[in-house]
Amino acid sequence: MTDNSPVDTPHAAPVKQFLDGVVPELNSLAWLDPFNNGADRGRWDPGWSCRDHSVVLAALLTASGTHTQIIHGASVYLQGPTSAGEDPTGVGNALEQGGGHTWVNVPGFGTIDVSPRLDARVQHWRPLHVTGLVGSEWPVSGLASHVAIVDSAAAYQQAFAIATNAVDTATAIYWPKQTEEFRAGMLDVSYIDSPLAHRMSEAAGPDCYLKLAAHLLRFAQGSRRRLATVSQRKAWRFLNQVDQETIGELTQAIAAQLAVQQGK
Repeated sequence: MTDNSPVDTPHAAPVKQFLDGVVPELNSLAWLDPFNNGADRGRWDPGWSCRDHSVVLAALLTASGTHTQIIHGASVYLQGPTSAGEDPTGVGNALEQGGGHTWVNVPGFGTIDVSPRLDARVQHWRPLHVTGLVGSEWPVSGLASHVAIVDSAAAYQQAFAIATNAVDTATAIYWPKQTEEFRAGMLDVSYIDSPLAHRMSEAAGPDCYLKLAAHLLRFAQGSRRRLATVSQRKAWRFLNQVDQETIGELTQAIAAQLAVQQGK
């Protein structure tokens, strides 16, 4: 088992600053209400839209000159027993599920995962006020926090056991299983193939993720207004107002960074 220890890199501060600006807006456009997913044998889906979040963030970070990777694997978020006598609780991927979560990795910086909606009350979960995992930072209001990055089923199980006995502590466990270098084609609806992709493309067209990423880029620069203030479906329709020039600038910036990476 490996702890996600702090890494100080030249691009760490800009990455954190950029995320602070766009994550709440991205969450508002990408989170869905929990539902039973008919495409996944009716399994309960918390509506995190993890693949959607990850691909859009990877696109934005790539456009800003940052090397990004898409990681597929398993994750679980646990709260140990409380000193007040409450039982341990958790949400995420059980070991027998094998996987089902996607996040971003920035080599030399660490994990970026802002899709888990841990402030919602579901089943026995006690809502946590946490904005996400960025590098080595996963601050949890009111509790001690710990992050474990593991590399095997045995390590996942061991970390799970430790976390369920850690009093007044929240633990995030990640088991990366597959790594993909980010590529522009990931912004295609057919790659993401999620419940959000099907719903948002109906409102904003098949290039909805390009429009979403371009909107967030301009939003971070202060030239597009916040869409979190309107209904989600209306916000998706507003993405159609993103002009082709803005989309073109985004795709050119992504292509330039990918060319630099391929030339190394």
